[in-house]
Amino acid sequence: MPDQCRFGVFDAIDEAVIDPLANGELSKDDAYMRARNIIQAATRTMWQCRSCGSLFIDTQDGSLQCFTPESANNRKDILAS
Repeated sequence: MPDQCRFGVFDAIDEAVIDPLANGELSKDDAYMRARNIIQAATRTMWQCRSCGSLFIDTQDGSLQCFTPESANNRKDILAS
């Protein structure tokens, strides 16, 4: 999720999910789906090649951007959980 969107996503979840759920206007299952939809709309896929360490990022317009490490010694697991 781009850092510029983070607080907007939090605010959207508060407004569209937390508040209606707390007020009894939304079921738990609908709250789950709304939260997931808000998060999905704000995120883009990013992954790292385990061989070369390059980062691949899907952009807003659907194109793919690649960023290659300066050195072969760079970590190849920076996105690992």
